[in-house]
Amino acid sequence: MTPLVRRFARSRTPDIPPVRIAYLEKGHPHPLEPSFVAIPGIWEPAERARPLLEALEGHALAVSLRGRGESDTPATGYDLAHHVGDLEGVVEAAGVRKMVLLGFSRGVGYALGFARRHRELLAGLVLVDSRPRHSAFPPGRADLWKAHRVEGRPVTDFIRPEALEGMEREAREVIFWDDLPGFAMPVLVLQGTSPTRTPPSNLDDADAARYGELLPRGEVERFENSGHLIPDDEPERYRATVCRFVAHCRDRIAGSAHLPAGMGVFPTG
Repeated sequence: MTPLVRRFARSRTPDIPPVRIAYLEKGHPHPLEPSFVAIPGIWEPAERARPLLEALEGHALAVSLRGRGESDTPATGYDLAHHVGDLEGVVEAAGVRKMVLLGFSRGVGYALGFARRHRELLAGLVLVDSRPRHSAFPPGRADLWKAHRVEGRPVTDFIRPEALEGMEREAREVIFWDDLPGFAMPVLVLQGTSPTRTPPSNLDDADAARYGELLPRGEVERFENSGHLIPDDEPERYRATVCRFVAHCRDRIAGSAHLPAGMGVFPTG
C-alpha cells in the first residue's frame, strides 16, 4: 500500500505572517490522470479522510484548512477567500494539474468557492450532504461548537477555538446556485436520507432535486442509511461510491493529451 505522507504548503491568501497549511498526500501526480483532493468538514483535519485516501488509486490528498489539525492558526482570515487560498496553496505545492475535488459538509462551500475560480482544473466534483453555500455563523455558534465533543474528545482537539471564533466574526454567506449551470464537469451529489440518524442530513429532497436540475452533468445519490455523516454512517459504500466516480472521471480524460506543464498552477499576476 502506498504510504500517506504529511506535507506542508503555504496558503496563497496574502496573510501576514504567511499561513502554513498541512495536508496528507498519497503518491504523485500523473501526467494523464487527475489527482483527488478532499476538503473535510468544519472541524475535521486531513486525517479524517485517511480511509478514503487509502481506498483510492493514484494520487490523492486531503487538506487540513487553517486552524485545523497541524495547520497554522492565524489571528484573522476565516472567510471563504482565505480557505480557498489554503486549498490553492496545497494544490500548487502538490503539483496538481487536474483534479477531482470533494467537499464534505462545510467543505462543500469551500469546494464550490474553489471551483468558481478554477473550474478549468476540475475533472469532477463531489459534494457531500450540503446545500451549495458558504454560510455565516450566527452569534454564539462558535461557543456551541467549542462545547461539542467528537470521537469522545473535545472538538477543540481538532479545530482551535480561535478558528471557530474567526469564522463567527468574519464568515459571510455566499450562495452558489447560480454558478451550478456553468459547471460542465461531472458532479456527484451525495445525500443522506435516513430519518433516524443523528445528526440528520443537511440536504433536503427539494434542494437535492434542484442540484439535479441545475447541474449539466450532475447526479444525486441517496444514502438511505445515513444522516449527515455519510462517511461514518455508511463508510464502505461511501468509499466505494467515491472510488467509482473518480475512476469514471479518470477514464473520461485517459485518452487526452498530457496535462499542461509549467512552473505553477495559478497565474501570478
